[in-house]
Amino acid sequence: MSLQFSYEKYMNLIQYPEHWSNPIPHEISKKVIYNTLSPCICVQSNLELDNHLKDMYNIDSISMLFRYFGDYIQDRDQIPSTTDLKDPGSVSSGRHRSDSLFQRQASECVRFTRSLEDLISIDSEDHILQSTDIDSFLSQYLQNLEPIMNENGTPSKLLKHSIYHRFFITLSSINLSRYHSFHHPVVALLPLDITKGQGYENAREILIHFKNLNNTLENFPEFININDILPVFVLCYDENSREQWESVQALTKSLKKQLFVESVSISLFTPHDNQKSTTLHSPITVSLHEQVFNMSHPTSINIPSRLLTHIYDTISFIVEEMMIPFMHRKLVFWDETVLQPRKSIFQSNKFFRRFISPKSNHPIAHKVNDPQDPAEGDIMFPASSPEFLLRKLADWSFMLSDFKKAYSIYDLLTKDFESYPQYLAPCLEYKTISLLMGAQNIITAKTIKTEVDPLMTRAIEQYKKQDEKHSLRVIHCILTFSDLLLSLSDTWVSSPLAVNYLTYIQKSHLLGPYATVIILERIAYAYEICIDLRVNDHFLPKPDEENKADESEAAENSKKGENGLEVDDMHEWRNENKLIQNNLRSEGLTRFRKYSLYQLVAAKKWVELHKRNQAKWCIYHAAPAYEKLSLSKRPDGLFHRLSMELS
Repeated sequence: MSLQFSYEKYMNLIQYPEHWSNPIPHEISKKVIYNTLSPCICVQSNLELDNHLKDMYNIDSISMLFRYFGDYIQDRDQIPSTTDLKDPGSVSSGRHRSDSLFQRQASECVRFTRSLEDLISIDSEDHILQSTDIDSFLSQYLQNLEPIMNENGTPSKLLKHSIYHRFFITLSSINLSRYHSFHHPVVALLPLDITKGQGYENAREILIHFKNLNNTLENFPEFININDILPVFVLCYDENSREQWESVQALTKSLKKQLFVESVSISLFTPHDNQKSTTLHSPITVSLHEQVFNMSHPTSINIPSRLLTHIYDTISFIVEEMMIPFMHRKLVFWDETVLQPRKSIFQSNKFFRRFISPKSNHPIAHKVNDPQDPAEGDIMFPASSPEFLLRKLADWSFMLSDFKKAYSIYDLLTKDFESYPQYLAPCLEYKTISLLMGAQNIITAKTIKTEVDPLMTRAIEQYKKQDEKHSLRVIHCILTFSDLLLSLSDTWVSSPLAVNYLTYIQKSHLLGPYATVIILERIAYAYEICIDLRVNDHFLPKPDEENKADESEAAENSKKGENGLEVDDMHEWRNENKLIQNNLRSEGLTRFRKYSLYQLVAAKKWVELHKRNQAKWCIYHAAPAYEKLSLSKRPDGLFHRLSMELS
């Protein structure tokens, strides 16, 4: 594997112990959040091709194959560093990429999902996660981590962050939602197996079937417009066969000329007997149940290195040359037909608005009755309604990193959704996220107190008005807010607010024991980085550094004693029971003591859950503040008791 420490390696850090000592990547929290809200590409099923893929690579379906290549596609971390092979059929991009989230292209990150039929078959309102499901996953995940931690005993803050963000990913649903369009597919890949003789007629039937899903599927949702999904054919062939190569070239022209659909080719079934293979890492953005299944039934997927590069190049071409231009065309159309009329003088001016029909000023939602409870009904805005088109305009602008435009549209929609709490809550949530994502780490304390905090509070209150079965949505909303607050530069102002929200999760008792301890560690991290900007040397001394400091202090005191000063007089006002703080310049400007306290409490909780390695690491981080105190030596003290139990 390459030496590059990528986003994929961070999220699968359990498989890369050699990177545990790395520093925490810059803007990692924003990257995780942005990844969960990136454009979706659904991969339609093809039974004949899936069987061929199963026989050749032991992969269940082409949909699963593409999901191994999702997330930050430009990192290409799965390609070995020695690989310099270039596939003749690949198309590379020469666009410059930046390490900054706000300077890179919007095509940096995508998600691959199952076919549209499979997504529709799962009702997002019925398939709701429970805290017990998340705790079962965390228990199994940490159990798999224990033997690796035994072999690599050095405490790693990076691994703790990776565990937390893995927990955050499990809370991020990938199911379709009527309240936003982040999980709605933007592109649909329609695969064809050229080696099995599939040609133009098969492609035509597949396209007709896909375009008529809204008529053939009985439960096709009204909030999805099939015309807002870009179809792209994926032609899979054997590169060694000249006949197949010519068929691919001819079929590509026919599909574009007669069906008006673009296509790409992948030499997926070319034999690579003598070439080195690469083992793919586990997919990141998958459902919780799929993650549990992958851990229970681990499989090793090996792909030839040359094919690996070719697939990455093909995905980049699809995203940059097809998906992004398609999204821009749609955004321009919605802006001209929906947004601009809303901003016209007739809508914004009270005088002209008197001459407009009152019905045009108020959104009308479609009411969907629940067959189990006819008295109650669910509110739904159809895909063609101006309100949902505006919502999709804001969501797609967010996906393309245009956070300023997204924020302005969310602000406009909050007025429309005042009477619909189910729509208002996520609208307020993403309005706040757009504000924090577009801040580029620079946001004043006044903005946090007057704009950010009220928006967050209002969004949480709207979520709390909904059913208790949606309580995990509140948890996910709060964790998103706290992560974005902790990623700001002025943590002295933002960290206390993040702690308040995280403490709310602790007091609500909505999570299981494993998730609760992870939240405790996150609160500890918030206190660790809560440092005034005036402090330069903001670090907590390590135990060995404190020993050196004590020795130098003792030597200096003895030297002063020889000069005629009494040592006892110098320490007359010294409190032996006070927590040690060597750097007087930072006194009162950090929160290291609270950080150590929460690490100690987290260690106690880990011991109760029989996770000794996790507890040892918490004690290690709490030790600098406690081990030199006389009160910590008491047999009934928590620090002493845990230290002896874990030693």
